[in-house]
Amino acid sequence: MPIMPEPTHFGRVRIVTILKAVNELRAACREEGTPRIQAAIDRAEPWFGEIFTTKEDDA
Repeated sequence: MPIMPEPTHFGRVRIVTILKAVNELRAACREEGTPRIQAAIDRAEPWFGEIFTTKEDDA
């Protein structure tokens, strides 16, 4: 099976744009979020990186 190139886009959006938005969300939740918002981001945090780094062979 041929090796797929690293994706640079998700649909029409560049992956780096999505990562920047996620990082801004993280920062906003840490600085201004309520304890409930901070707890929610803490629960979701482990998957943020996985969404963008999982390769087909690892899945």
